[in-house]
Amino acid sequence: MENYGNSNATWSAWGQSIRDGFACMIGVSLVLLALCSSAIAQGTGGTLSGTGTDSAQSAVPGAEVTVLNNAIGQARKLVSNERGFFSSANLSPGSYDVTVSAAGFKIALYKNRLIEVGQELVVDTQLQVGDVK
Repeated sequence: MENYGNSNATWSAWGQSIRDGFACMIGVSLVLLALCSSAIAQGTGGTLSGTGTDSAQSAVPGAEVTVLNNAIGQARKLVSNERGFFSSANLSPGSYDVTVSAAGFKIALYKNRLIEVGQELVVDTQLQVGDVK
């Protein structure tokens, strides 16, 4: 059996080259996946968010928020968290009515709020003490 140079070194270098290429391909794929994911996350709609507070600027947790799409009559129901924050993503572009209510407060109504693709519409609400009607 003849020795044609250092064939083990040649195969080793070739194997390392393939591993490096594969690692590069995985890296590029992960970057593309991340870019596509953020593009998909933006979606084709907008986001509505806000914070419900009282007259002392304290959070109103548990406020019920209704986001009504005026074009199709579809409503989304939300509840504010312990900081009074609420959010609804991927809303179709269009006009919305937003109602915020909580026990012991007057209902706050925001009519015909326009949401566009990629936009975040912020509806911060200072609820007034009074009877819920």
